[in-house]
Amino acid sequence: MLKRKPLSYLLSAALTLGAVSVYAQSAPVAGSTSPARAQSSETASTSTTASAATSVNKEDRELMRKIASANLAEIETGKVVQEKSKNDAVRNFAQKMIDDHTKAQGELQQLADAKGVTLPTKPDSRHQAMMKKLDSLSGAAFDSTYMARGGVGDHHEAQTLLQTAKAKAKDPDLKALAAKMSPAVDEHLKMAEEIKANRKGNSERASGSSHSPASTSSGNK
Repeated sequence: MLKRKPLSYLLSAALTLGAVSVYAQSAPVAGSTSPARAQSSETASTSTTASAATSVNKEDRELMRKIASANLAEIETGKVVQEKSKNDAVRNFAQKMIDDHTKAQGELQQLADAKGVTLPTKPDSRHQAMMKKLDSLSGAAFDSTYMARGGVGDHHEAQTLLQTAKAKAKDPDLKALAAKMSPAVDEHLKMAEEIKANRKGNSERASGSSHSPASTSSGNK
């Protein structure tokens, strides 16, 4: 004959089974994230992005956008030169502008992404107007205009812009990037000035030759 379990034993067993059931329902599945933890993670990510965006002040953001616009102008204008110019020196210079400023723009974009700064995706209106003017020119006039404005003029402005960033930017990463870009811009300006001077010298020699006085005839005494 089976012995009846004491009532206290039965109550204890029931409580134990209930506790196990509650734990099984509340315990997280391995590898899953609880809603509270997921929300906390999302909030932390949003907070980090907001912090990055506010870590760069208004002046530094504007400097970054101006540098980006300068890079884009050199890249896009260089492409126009590759299509229209027949002068090897001018074309080689334009290709170097495309290569060097594409690299510089990539590094600036990385910095902007890290800081939460939105950069322009095309040259500013002034440089777009210059590109439109170049489209209307050809031959020597095209090359001279490009070297004077896209070569010498724009790189003087780029020098000033980078010097301002190195001296006045509050963000240390922006200051460092401006310092890194400066030697290439200095080199570009020197190249542009040399090409412009050589073209001017060649033009003057050609002009002088075409206007040289005709030799006197053998009959004149």
